[in-house]
Amino acid sequence: MQVQVQKNVSLKHFCTYRTGGEARFFAEAKNWQTLVALREFAKTQNVPFMLLGGGSNVLFGDEGFPGLVIRNRMEGVRFHKDGLVTAEGGVNLMKLILIAAEHNWGGISGLANVPGTVGGAVYGNAGIPDLWIGDVLMRAALLPADKNEILLVKPDYFEFGYRESRLKRTKDIVLSATLKLTPTPKA
Repeated sequence: MQVQVQKNVSLKHFCTYRTGGEARFFAEAKNWQTLVALREFAKTQNVPFMLLGGGSNVLFGDEGFPGLVIRNRMEGVRFHKDGLVTAEGGVNLMKLILIAAEHNWGGISGLANVPGTVGGAVYGNAGIPDLWIGDVLMRAALLPADKNEILLVKPDYFEFGYRESRLKRTKDIVLSATLKLTPTPKA
């Protein structure tokens, strides 16, 4: 699989603080196969890589990043008949809330002021005192840090705590998360 990798890309356009130097390499992943190929690229270049979602919990230094920054552009959303929604890791959390509302689903609107993406929210168990993403997570598809195959997991895998999940230790990547919604009139 051929992927487009750019060199010396300014990172200030990819974080909410609008600061930071350049990434030595930069690419976008719109599916998990591209993500795997980009990880392999980083390995062949002998450089570190980092996955970037919405950039709301990142502050890049003026020196930039010496490796590959992979911007997560996996943004698919699929509603299920049983009140579940599966959102890929790169979906903006606020956008998901608005799409769900258009389909008369709610239960996650308390996360409206939480910036970032679904993948980042699961990674850090984002939320507010009355609602954490871990409270509504039913299952997730992960790309393990050490394998190129999809791992399907239930919520207990994450060992959620206050703004914590096991992913901070394992560095597994959230490909998608399936959340439990509640019927809620659009109005």
